[in-house]
Amino acid sequence: SNTKKDIPKGLQILCYTMDSFDFKENSRKMFDEVCNITPWLFRHFTRNGLIKGLQDEGCGDVTENIMYDVCKKVTPEKHLKQTLDVLDKYKTTSS
Repeated sequence: SNTKKDIPKGLQILCYTMDSFDFKENSRKMFDEVCNITPWLFRHFTRNGLIKGLQDEGCGDVTENIMYDVCKKVTPEKHLKQTLDVLDKYKTTSS
């Protein structure tokens, strides 16, 4: 198992941040799939943008609805429809 000192300094905050979220419903699948549709070269920007957006929401618990809110705020306009299509595909709640 990795200890915090085994993680490169720049990644320590990112690892801590992901651990601080409690993904509810199907929100973790949504998070992963939004990252996966991003071209590999830009994937870290997408991931970091989502994490920052979730932090800005004050999230500990991440629901599907919060994923919609965050994606609408952090996704560039030209990619928003594709992102929302992914969220719709993995949505399990009706609210």
